[in-house]
Amino acid sequence: MGAGNREMMTDEPNLGNAHEPMKTGLRNVRVLVADDDAVIRVALSELIEGRRGLVLVGTALDAQSAIALAVSSRPDVAVLDYKMPGGGVYAAREIIRLSPGTAVLCLSAYGDPGTASKMRNAGASGFLIKGASTNDDIVASIFAAAASGEDRSDRSGDLA
Repeated sequence: MGAGNREMMTDEPNLGNAHEPMKTGLRNVRVLVADDDAVIRVALSELIEGRRGLVLVGTALDAQSAIALAVSSRPDVAVLDYKMPGGGVYAAREIIRLSPGTAVLCLSAYGDPGTASKMRNAGASGFLIKGASTNDDIVASIFAAAASGEDRSDRSGDLA
């Protein structure tokens, strides 16, 4: 058995994450990934596709594509790059406006407080730093963002 097989076997029974889908009503969390860096986009896609309880609905290279994909696929969570073409702040605001049940999670190379503050002000429910966040941090943050999106969606439904 190669090292890759051992990793897959240890990821699969990881009970530390097994309880997470329960937080989203025992259904899969649908995730959109938007990043102009192909390496990051592919790595996030593989991470999401390899985790129980997560489903990748699509990827985007820029803000406009991310917004269009969010409107058409209505993901539970949109993971957005701060510095992608068109801007992560703009994409976050528009996705939240046009797909109110979608929570936004920012994954950025910029860890300064100003960047995090801009994304939070745009409505992002979480902020992670590329290279400093582990795969488990990213997965846990996606589940947490999905739970916050469900809360927001439930409240907006009450207002109708």
